[in-house]
Amino acid sequence: YDNAINIDTTKINGLMNLVGTIHSKKQDEKNGVNAIFLNKKDVSGSEQQISKDELLSVLKSTAPGSLVRSMEDKFLFGKYKGTPTVEESSAFLIFGINDYNLAYASMLDWEKSIFSDLFILFDITLSDSDTALFEKDWKDVIINNKDARVLYGIDGEGILFYSFVNKKVLIITENSEVLKRITNAVLIKNPK
Repeated sequence: YDNAINIDTTKINGLMNLVGTIHSKKQDEKNGVNAIFLNKKDVSGSEQQISKDELLSVLKSTAPGSLVRSMEDKFLFGKYKGTPTVEESSAFLIFGINDYNLAYASMLDWEKSIFSDLFILFDITLSDSDTALFEKDWKDVIINNKDARVLYGIDGEGILFYSFVNKKVLIITENSEVLKRITNAVLIKNPK
């Protein structure tokens, strides 16, 4: 990542509070990859990043248990901005994977509700006609020579994407250009 933004979530209760706090840090975002570390203080007062289970709990996620078990505990939430095609920042989530086969099958199951789980965190604005997105099927697409899945909006634009960069990394984002750039960055650091 190019820039780190730390957010203390110790006193945050609920998704809307979390999203509001993330928005309040928007001025700290710089061009490139902005890693947003969601931290909490333990009893001794030291900060540590919240776990993926704590994040999914705040999101009230309906991710299948098999998917959650196939993910590593740490994750990276962030925003990417700064190119002509990504002028506004676009959110992304990166999860480490420890069981690719289980994760892949479970992501297909999570497709039924992943949009409703993440649209608020990703700050995706919905109009009245967009409510159909909660029922739409995901489609296959190739991005950066990698298989990906996309949820298309009413006008045919990609609303949410996910891809397994390799058998160890899953990326979820709202922008295909961000998926390309994050995929490239991950492959440089972790080619297998």
